[in-house]
Amino acid sequence: MNYSSELQHRVKSTGYVTAILAFAAAGAGVATYFGLCALMPGDTVESVLVPIVSALVIGCGLFAIWHKVISLVPLLHDPAKRTMGMAIGVGLTAVTIAISSWFIATSIGGKQAVLEHMKSNLTKYEVTLKRASENAADEVDLVADVLRVSAELRALASAEKNNGALSGIKGSGQVVQVLRDAADSYQRLASDLKDVNKNVNTSAREAGRLIGELQAVINSDDGSTAEGQRRFSDTVVALQSVITEMDRTSGLPSIKRYGILTVEYTSGSNGQRRAIRNATSSMEQFTQKLSKEAERVEKRRKDLGSIGYSPINEGMAAWKYAGTIPVAWAVGVGIDLMPLILLMLMMIGHAEARDSYKRREPFAVVEGWKEAA
Repeated sequence: MNYSSELQHRVKSTGYVTAILAFAAAGAGVATYFGLCALMPGDTVESVLVPIVSALVIGCGLFAIWHKVISLVPLLHDPAKRTMGMAIGVGLTAVTIAISSWFIATSIGGKQAVLEHMKSNLTKYEVTLKRASENAADEVDLVADVLRVSAELRALASAEKNNGALSGIKGSGQVVQVLRDAADSYQRLASDLKDVNKNVNTSAREAGRLIGELQAVINSDDGSTAEGQRRFSDTVVALQSVITEMDRTSGLPSIKRYGILTVEYTSGSNGQRRAIRNATSSMEQFTQKLSKEAERVEKRRKDLGSIGYSPINEGMAAWKYAGTIPVAWAVGVGIDLMPLILLMLMMIGHAEARDSYKRREPFAVVEGWKEAA
């Protein structure tokens, strides 16, 4: 059998083509079934019948259409009709990839994509908790400022008592009492801020524990199931409550409240009243300074917003997080490309088989090429 006869024989032997098409159609049908089962969870009649019927229709339909296209198009002689047939094959491949590849990717990597969705949300929650902790840390730095102001007021009270720094009269009096009361107010404020910090730390530890629970759900065997996502969502609700309480627990309003340092006293002496006014003026300066620090911290506070979790099915997850499951999509697209590759091979083979047989001389080895060069 010469080359032309062998080629024509091989081109006409299409049993393997039918087998490959049946394999590709069966793969698309099975993927459609499992993909629709993932998209339609539940125990209803529709959730059972729709995947089965759709899988049969898609599998049988793809096999029939591709078998007809591959059987007819390569035999066409008219270049325009052959081009049109090739365009039909490309369009059919595009439609198949758009539908079947998604189902195949969902079947193979849907669970992994759901877990990726949960991990992505968990990362956002961790960032939110970090911002809340940073906001609280900025407020902790204000405790030292408050204690420093308290110490300055006590030093001023001592100077008034020992030297009469404000009134010109040594000894304990109303001016000294005003300064000491102001220092005590700052001391109480510092204690309040420490209590606020303790409450924030308690909330932060609870939030960290909930973050650990979310991670445990992701790593569990049923993490990607509807039950796993329900537990994940419930834990997120609790986490949102803790972070919100953590963000609301703030000592800034107390720091910005000027009234804690304003103490009214009466005195029968003009010198005493003048000294009290001087003491009050000094206290207001300290208050304004501390208030500006509080405003600075408040401006630096990061907005936490709200966190939540929206469950996602495997089909939507496979589409949304396609980049995380490249192998699943590669398998799906590869299966759907097989009929198109067969069509191209068959067209090339038929085009070559149409040429008449031409005897070709074997290659001749030229001796002495180096000398000729």
